Amino acid sequence: MKLSLRKTKAYVIQNGELQEDDRRLVVWWYGPLTKNRCAGSIPNIVVFFRALLEDGTFGTNLIRREVALTHLGLLRLGSVWRGGICDSRIKRPGQRFRVSFDAGHWRIISPYEAVREYGEVNPIPETDYKTAYGSDKNYLLDLGLPQGKRLLIPCTEFFARFYGRSAEVKRVLATYPWEEAESKLYRPLEEDAAPPGTWPIKLAKRMYNDDAVFLAHVKHDPYAQHAARSIYSQAESTFLNNNRYVFLKVQPWFQGTAQLDVEVVPSKMDAPFSGYEFWEAASHKGMRCFAIAKTRIELMRQKPMEPLADSPEIDPRGRAHCRTSSI
Repeated sequence: MKLSLRKTKAYVIQNGELQEDDRRLVVWWYGPLTKNRCAGSIPNIVVFFRALLEDGTFGTNLIRREVALTHLGLLRLGSVWRGGICDSRIKRPGQRFRVSFDAGHWRIISPYEAVREYGEVNPIPETDYKTAYGSDKNYLLDLGLPQGKRLLIPCTEFFARFYGRSAEVKRVLATYPWEEAESKLYRPLEEDAAPPGTWPIKLAKRMYNDDAVFLAHVKHDPYAQHAARSIYSQAESTFLNNNRYVFLKVQPWFQGTAQLDVEVVPSKMDAPFSGYEFWEAASHKGMRCFAIAKTRIELMRQKPMEPLADSPEIDPRGRAHCRTSSI
């Protein structure tokens, strides 16, 4: 079946291997983090591509490339690249799901673990979606849906789309221990008191306004901070044991309900949806965030959705305040 493409804004990546490849390459799957040989440098990440042939079908083999983790936000699953430039992506059906991030409603599992350790059926069978290895070791966030169905989102995709908006947040969380990371995420607050019932933060210079909601939770909510700190700790412990590859487990950073818009790959399995592209998560119930503006990504302006929380407001002092309040 011939695929349909849709035009997107043009993006460019400075990566020698990608820039020198004149084939049309589709971002197909994410692999593990790999250690950067330069001390204190951001890790790389393995990305798998498939060639998009002239007749609109895919090449048989997966093409492996290593890129800096900061490129992850541009290398979206389904995006089409040629010579280091992307201006289109594969059309996939979109669907909205309301999910729970409460304990017992999600788990983190890899196809390798499911098959080898738990005796389960591979959650991503080859007939549905080809991965680099039959029992892939990359982790998935497995979310429960009504009627016993499941939504599977690659942990790397969840990290890229849900742990802040900017690449800089991901860079800091993956590169530095928490004591150093904290100073790169936040600036000291002034002495004047914040509004009552708020979580005040002051963003560091390289942070973006769109990162404010996530970073306010990380600063003031132990649950969110534990999730954020786990990124570096997983990488560091793996590298210290002389293992080159880090298969990240990325958990939700809050508890409660969320509304997710994803592009899906329907499955023939009993768990029929794989989250191919993570679009957006509405703010979760129980938290009204009064933060700096621009919390919607470009895709969602084309497909608006009803927010679960109040719209952000601008603080003229350049600080973000998250007010806790039940809805």
